[in-house]
Amino acid sequence: VNLLQEFTVDGRVRRGAVPDTQQFADFVLETLQFQALDLSQLNFYEAFSFWTNLYNLCVMHGLLSRNVPVNANERLRFFRTTRYRVAGFDFSLDDIEHGVLRGNRRAPVALQKQFSSGDPRLKFVLPFEDPRLHFVLHTSAESSPPLKWIPAT
Repeated sequence: VNLLQEFTVDGRVRRGAVPDTQQFADFVLETLQFQALDLSQLNFYEAFSFWTNLYNLCVMHGLLSRNVPVNANERLRFFRTTRYRVAGFDFSLDDIEHGVLRGNRRAPVALQKQFSSGDPRLKFVLPFEDPRLHFVLHTSAESSPPLKWIPAT
């Protein structure tokens, strides 16, 4: 939550703010712990909260540490390449949104589902799309809801 206070204004990432602080360096080191997480015991609400918060965190991290996408091609690249390693698997922003949170649906610009059959990440796909998703995913667009942390309730 301190990162939200330090690097956002009105729920939006302060664009162009280069996070050259010890707090941000500590945060980056802490994200490495995602690699070893065991998510197998999470219920739907806990999983929804975890993946939604992870997505928003990854967007914030990407916007702070990479160039901010300014056109459609850069936005596509940003969402396909900004990623975390979670529970031993790589998840891009697109993987989290369309693969996990939207029940492995095809992204609007994609020709196929996010995860193909046999993809080991299928075990993380939520069983249905929660309609609240539209109110919590921050995609960095002007129309995005403000960045906030979602409790597991």
